[in-house]
Amino acid sequence: MPTTNRIDVDGRPHINRAEIADRTGISAKTQRNLYVERATNGHPEAHLQGREAFFDEHRVIEWYTAWAEHKQANRRLAQDDAGDADELLDVPAATRFLGYASQSTIRGYLARNDGYFPEADDCEDLPSGRVRRRWKRSTLRAFAARAARPGDAVTGRSRRSRHRAHPS
Repeated sequence: MPTTNRIDVDGRPHINRAEIADRTGISAKTQRNLYVERATNGHPEAHLQGREAFFDEHRVIEWYTAWAEHKQANRRLAQDDAGDADELLDVPAATRFLGYASQSTIRGYLARNDGYFPEADDCEDLPSGRVRRRWKRSTLRAFAARAARPGDAVTGRSRRSRHRAHPS
């Protein structure tokens, strides 16, 4: 039996997690975690068809859009905007500045998403053979202003390719 990403429930379109991921860039794993915490975060309820969860299309896309905006607003609040725009920040400092939980976020961007994270403003060769990259605060501020779209760094896809036309 072929799998579908969309069904109708009482005349309303419902979509599964694969379709939500395609539309928002938010991974199925993150979606499951948010759904488990729905009692505290207000995530929309699922309609189960067999073992597959489907969600009211309008409600779930609206919810994930609001969730992503809230998450980004909190990230912007975490930035230390009081510092000198030309101050150079290494990976640990850039991680704190951008409000990321782990340095692996930036390292992952650099390793797997060529062109997503800005080029370093300064590089220093270390005796160990590694390179220390540093970015100006102003460079990181500009990145944070443009980068706050769910999934862009994880999938490496452009927003345009994620948002194809969907019948209503």
